[in-house]
Amino acid sequence: MQTFIESGLYAHHKHKIVLKHQQKADALQKGLKKYFSAYSFNDNNQMHTVIKLPKQTNMNKLHQELVRRRVWVDNYKGNYLTGYTQNQKFLKLNTTSLPVDKIDEGLQEIRKAIKASKTL
Repeated sequence: MQTFIESGLYAHHKHKIVLKHQQKADALQKGLKKYFSAYSFNDNNQMHTVIKLPKQTNMNKLHQELVRRRVWVDNYKGNYLTGYTQNQKFLKLNTTSLPVDKIDEGLQEIRKAIKASKTL
């Protein structure tokens, strides 16, 4: 470990990771502003982002539509205690394992899934 740090490889590796993270965060924020301007979402330049959905959104249908489109998002139900009725509906997005060039495509699919889930 000491050799890894002293040789400069750690600093080089860290720089690459930070740069890749920033590229993904930038692509995500750009896509959110482009495709989800009518929605509330956190604008914090992070890879973990939340899109707030309207209360009337049928989350079960939406998740089915997302699975059908091969878009994997966290299930919002895990963020609330059972029986809590004041919950907001949202999608949690994470770009950690997604290549930067797939972020825009993924956001388009999410937007389509939201629209399709309203008509199922």
